Amino acid sequence: MKRIQSITMLVSVSILALVSCDSYLDKGPEENMSLPEAFAERLYTERFLNNIYSGIPNEMDFHNFAFNPFVGGSDEMEVTFAGAVAQLINNGSLSPANNLPIWGRSAEWSRKCNLFLEHIQYTDMSPEAKSVWIGEVHFLRAFFNFLALRMYGPIPIYDHSLDPGTDFTTIERGTYQECVDFIVRDCDEAYRRLPARQNSAEYGRATAAAALALKSRLLLYAASPQFNGNPDYRALVNSAGEQMFPEYSRDRWAKAAEAAKLCIDFSEGNLPGASAQYQLYEAASGNPADSHYELFTKNWNQEVLFASNIGTNMLFEQCIHPKGLNGFSFYAPTQQMVDAYRMADGSHPFELTGEGQVAYSATGQPTIVPGSGYTESGFADSDSPDGYWTASVSNMYVNREPRFYAHINFAGSLWRNYRSEFWYTGNDGLQQGGANHSKTGYVIRKFADKNTNLLNQVITQRTWIWFRLGEIYLNYAEALNEAHDQVHPDVYTYLNKIRRRGGLPELIGPHTPQQMRMLIRQERRVELAFETHRFFDSRRWLIADQTDGNIIYGLNIGAGNSLTDPEFYQRTPMEKRTFVSPRNYLFPIPESEIQIVPALVQNPGF
Repeated sequence: MKRIQSITMLVSVSILALVSCDSYLDKGPEENMSLPEAFAERLYTERFLNNIYSGIPNEMDFHNFAFNPFVGGSDEMEVTFAGAVAQLINNGSLSPANNLPIWGRSAEWSRKCNLFLEHIQYTDMSPEAKSVWIGEVHFLRAFFNFLALRMYGPIPIYDHSLDPGTDFTTIERGTYQECVDFIVRDCDEAYRRLPARQNSAEYGRATAAAALALKSRLLLYAASPQFNGNPDYRALVNSAGEQMFPEYSRDRWAKAAEAAKLCIDFSEGNLPGASAQYQLYEAASGNPADSHYELFTKNWNQEVLFASNIGTNMLFEQCIHPKGLNGFSFYAPTQQMVDAYRMADGSHPFELTGEGQVAYSATGQPTIVPGSGYTESGFADSDSPDGYWTASVSNMYVNREPRFYAHINFAGSLWRNYRSEFWYTGNDGLQQGGANHSKTGYVIRKFADKNTNLLNQVITQRTWIWFRLGEIYLNYAEALNEAHDQVHPDVYTYLNKIRRRGGLPELIGPHTPQQMRMLIRQERRVELAFETHRFFDSRRWLIADQTDGNIIYGLNIGAGNSLTDPEFYQRTPMEKRTFVSPRNYLFPIPESEIQIVPALVQNPGF
């Protein structure tokens, strides 16, 4: 049975991507080359490979239509950038006709991978160097296919480029398990061929560790309730009549745990003959907040398994800086995200649901846990001894866990000696800021670099981390917990590694698997905040109808004349978001694709 990715993949890759010309009629000899002739030149082959890497999306752009609507499309943040596609997700207006281009983009770049793998045989280079490039492209093909699979579910798959004479009306979606197996094979091939770590001159290229990390995340998703026996998908069949989603199997959790543990052991040098290449990043100061700050500002540190070099990004910097530092304040964490952070002693300030989420009343108020030390009245009498807060900030922000201070810029917090003023008349507030104000009363601090100075137009070089060791620890803990009837000791071991680095006390058992599930989900939400995990975690856990279909809260940005004005600190409805279950658990396939390839079966609800 044919598994063909997309009509978009069938667009020929022009040699013009590798060489250039002055005009269409004034061709050089290179432009009449066949693909085998072009690949005979190592320089052209390398340019082709670099072009494939350019297809990796820049997920640091949270506002971008094509790349990352996911952070602002979850309950983590509101992106107030005009035209942000996250707003289309939040108001329920995404449709087959009003959609993202990721289906086509992933298919297009997967086709380029196929062309490369078919033609590198003609390249004059050593077998060892050729093997590494082949490994990189197997990783990239797996990566592009994964980006589509996590959004749409089953996609058409194919392991070679297609002749334009193919009958494209017969293209169909594979089954979910076929897609997973195909991507796993690519990851395994990449792992076999690639070095554990690239040298500094080649940072941004795929590694064996990156291949194992991708396999870990893929199998974690495949084991999760959304894709593992989901009753809402049971009736969905492709054009060949095959059931597209599998029945439940607990063994998928065991396979996900095994994949995560292999990635950990390989990265840390725990395998025979292997040497340690990666470890959790910890700041020399020993301050947990510094560790989380530096993790995202010290490029290519020892925790990073795979990242993209994205250069400078003025717009991103403006979106995460308040007006007083020449910013726009467009990336605004929600009050729900702020509430997710624990207290300094590791306790949670609010009562939680059975899913580990903060329980809210109909008016958006959480129930404060007695004895937690949390209060929403009054203001700090003095500065924090470790610099986390200053006198007069709201007690809402006092004695929270260290990661809170590394991730969230709140009213009265200091950043580069600037004290944020998000209340109505404040320098960063609605009255003074005009369009450039935070819609929630917060601005994201995670990813912010102290060396950036927008007032002087100083912008630092950036990377976007796709995979890091901390995520793999959490993948392993979750999969291992779900695979057993009792909490495995390794679950405590790896969850506590994350907690220790974050400045929280270690967990001491016993816990039931259900209790541990709640703790793991809380930990993922905070540790991986704003890294494009929450959107997909809430969907694969089948809780997005609870988290993304309700009123999103912020502070009362239309009030407040000073840092200590109580009116500003009132929880205030910001937006009523729309989420229709089960429709919005998957994205719609673009109507333009189905018009060309009518055998493609649309996702439920569209």
